[in-house]
Amino acid sequence: ADLQGVSGYNRGNTTLKQEVGNSYTLGLVLTPSQVRGLTMTLDYFDIKIADAIVATPRQFILQQCYGGDAAFCQFITRRPNEVGSNSAGSISFIDSAQTNSGSLATRGVDLTASYVGRIGPGSFSGKLAYTRLIDGYSIPLPGSEKDYFAGEIGASKDRAVLNLGYKIRGFGVALQTTFIGKASLDDQFLATAFNDPLPRDAIQVGSKVYNDLQLTYDWKKTQFYFGINNAFNAKPPPIVSGLPGNTTG
Repeated sequence: ADLQGVSGYNRGNTTLKQEVGNSYTLGLVLTPSQVRGLTMTLDYFDIKIADAIVATPRQFILQQCYGGDAAFCQFITRRPNEVGSNSAGSISFIDSAQTNSGSLATRGVDLTASYVGRIGPGSFSGKLAYTRLIDGYSIPLPGSEKDYFAGEIGASKDRAVLNLGYKIRGFGVALQTTFIGKASLDDQFLATAFNDPLPRDAIQVGSKVYNDLQLTYDWKKTQFYFGINNAFNAKPPPIVSGLPGNTTG
């Protein structure tokens, strides 16, 4: 039998409260006198949020309901009658709702290098921004175990963006290159979706590079521009519909 995903509605919540968080950062800025126009920064961040607004994961809802917590069963809709190959009582939908019930934490390093200066008859600008996600986790409910997400689809441990631009006599060209590192399928899903639970990082998608190109022309107080997103038609990594990380459902 093939493995099927289950969709559902994302419910709102009019009783949401503001989140409370603690953020710790440590930064270093370098502007070497030997290279005029060059600036480099290094920032470490450690962010923890209590009463975080979270959308309770559908797999977590399913596990809690089957574990005996009836409060979560209200989010599950079952088929009253047999429909096609689906038997009566099979799961049709699992809804999710926004609540202040969780906690969220993330820790990592940001590194940037930027340069602005004249090259030939025009002006050049460039900036490289790289983020290394060291750690990240959410807690769906107080007292529940941490759900680590660093390195999973949507939260790659490595991500970088390079911006290059050149302008001369009102004409400009800009290129943005985005690198998204490899990522794994959600470990909570892997632990419960198969008869033999798969280990973390068992199923991965590879890294990808996307390039966006833009041409501009400045005339008095008006700018005309023409752009192409994903100029080289890079194909996104395939993620089976219904699996975590597939945005189309």
